[in-house]
Amino acid sequence: MTAASSPAADFALAILREFVALGVTDAVLTPGSRSQALALVLAEFDRARMLDLQVRLDERTAGFTALGVAAETRRPAIVVTTSGTAVANLLPAVLEASHSNVPMLLVTSDRPAELRGTGSNQTTWQPDIFGRFVRASFDVDAPTGAEGEAEVARDIAERSWAAAVGGGSSVTAASAPGPVHVNLQFREPLSGVVADLTALEAPTHEPTNARAVERDLVSLQLTREARTVVIAGDGAGAAAEELAHQGGWPLIAEPSSGARYGRNLVIAYRELLADPEFGGRVTRAVVFGHPSLARSAATTASRRRRGDRGGPARRRPRRVQPRSPGGDLRRRGDGSAPVARRRRRAIARRRSRTRPRTRGRARTRTRQRTRTKPHLASRLGAHQPRHR
Repeated sequence: MTAASSPAADFALAILREFVALGVTDAVLTPGSRSQALALVLAEFDRARMLDLQVRLDERTAGFTALGVAAETRRPAIVVTTSGTAVANLLPAVLEASHSNVPMLLVTSDRPAELRGTGSNQTTWQPDIFGRFVRASFDVDAPTGAEGEAEVARDIAERSWAAAVGGGSSVTAASAPGPVHVNLQFREPLSGVVADLTALEAPTHEPTNARAVERDLVSLQLTREARTVVIAGDGAGAAAEELAHQGGWPLIAEPSSGARYGRNLVIAYRELLADPEFGGRVTRAVVFGHPSLARSAATTASRRRRGDRGGPARRRPRRVQPRSPGGDLRRRGDGSAPVARRRRRAIARRRSRTRPRTRGRARTRTRQRTRTKPHLASRLGAHQPRHR
């Protein structure tokens, strides 16, 4: 560390440089005080054209921007935030990335651990804030400028990258690609002079993309069966079209599947799946990727295998009336009448009590309205009876 630098700036340079060397090509930054060391280093990498930096003022927007970039490139994109509630605003994008297996690197700045729980400004509990929706979470202590901190930064970057792109040979939730949280604690001074990075050679990125799920196809045995459809969801790839072509089955492909072509492609699949003569006769659905747009396709994919024309008709459940300890409810005089019958009788009794009063008042009002006053009757020429 030089006299003009700081432990925060040196650690930020070490970890971001390792991320770039591993293959990061895009970063999204939301400005903030605690993340200024990361912001200055990212600006230098962008000036050296070693990555593409985008600045967003809103953290929620920044999270979804990084999500879209990672979904398109299939490489982890970095999103950098300051401390406090700014980190929580990334949660919607993290949920989307976790369920869609999109790799992301959430690099959040934090205050030192001794300030947690003290009511310090712009401080909250950031470690493990995303819970089960991240593939890994790292809470890094604030650097002090000691020797070996650069190696620690590079090790954290390598482990984060491996967790984000997915590892292992089996397709499980833990090994699938997804977001990774790297929480970096920083003490003041928060920034320092960043070396000129234009002299560094831009790394040649190998196509270390997120692990695809297509390797499961080697253990999938399919027999030629009629009434089968192939559903290509998001990220399905060309394997869906190839299987539909080999089996001679209709292909239902979403626009983001990468398989919306071929002679077996069904264009108006929403209407056909809703038609009982087509969608109701499907007995098997082979799904590639993640269906996310059409509900009819997701319903067909999750429906159980049934017989012809949707299987046998479902019988309406017979309504069974509960029995009381006294015996059959239909018998009279046992004191166990159903609740509905007692309710009807009570309503009938109330109506019988109030009906005579209502009719009497109505007749009285009618007589009062039709009765003509004497002075009006004389004017109208009506006959008035004589009083005896």
